Amino acid sequence: NDAALRQLASVYAHAGNEEGLERLIELVQQSTVDRSVLLYCQMRLMYLRGEFERAVQLGEEHAALEPSNVNVYNLLGSSYAALARYDRARSALEASLRLAPTDPGVLVNVGTVALRSGNPAAAAERFSEALFLSPTLPAALNGLADALEQQGDTARAAGIRRRVPSP
Repeated sequence: NDAALRQLASVYAHAGNEEGLERLIELVQQSTVDRSVLLYCQMRLMYLRGEFERAVQLGEEHAALEPSNVNVYNLLGSSYAALARYDRARSALEASLRLAPTDPGVLVNVGTVALRSGNPAAAAERFSEALFLSPTLPAALNGLADALEQQGDTARAAGIRRRVPSP
């Protein structure tokens, strides 16, 4: 099942389990699943290892095969951002946002790239949109606070930081 294999790749990646991803890639290479599943697994592994150039190459190839996959554009955008190629990161994340305009995670990623590229006003807007959809999302709360601080609104930023749930 393609969806299950992609989910397993995500689980391994979030857990930082390179060995699990490597074994999954071997399994996928030996199976008859769609090539896009292999690209996704490989892309996750390269991102996890910090091999962002390779992750970008795999992501571009994957996006060409599967232009409606939100997760591919998200990871591609994150890979470009890790390389400080913010225009490309923004393009990939905007594609993701067009596919999933109400996904708080996508909005947080777009906001993070805006913040890193020196546009705190745009970042604050995206983090606010994410908070409208998910009012207690820590990444959105912290991102909005950072964006407000960069705009000089430290009092409001401190108030927002107080709303961040404890781990």
